[in-house]
Amino acid sequence: MFQIFEAFSSWLHFVDKKHWTHLETMPFRGASNIKIIIFSIILLNRFLHQYSNDIFQFAVDAFEIRHHIFIFAKSLVLLPRVFINIGINVFVCIRVLGIRYSSTKTIFIHTISS
Repeated sequence: MFQIFEAFSSWLHFVDKKHWTHLETMPFRGASNIKIIIFSIILLNRFLHQYSNDIFQFAVDAFEIRHHIFIFAKSLVLLPRVFINIGINVFVCIRVLGIRYSSTKTIFIHTISS
């Protein structure tokens, strides 16, 4: 369990110091606030994905939670991961379509004007 807290605290230190991420080739340093928020959400999502079973197993062992309550609690806590993943996918789609739309619009306007 100590390893989980150590990993989480190193993640917070990592985001706080704005070092390079292992997820992206772009550093936090010099990035806009929205990019820092997005990268932090992605890192938190990866952290939850990697350590959620260990965290819940610790909760079961420490507080002697019954198995069916454990399953229910785990599904409730992991539900935000679903929304995070959907949100990231929607954001990427809008971003890609927006870039494609603006570049086609520019080409179309350039063709009409010449």
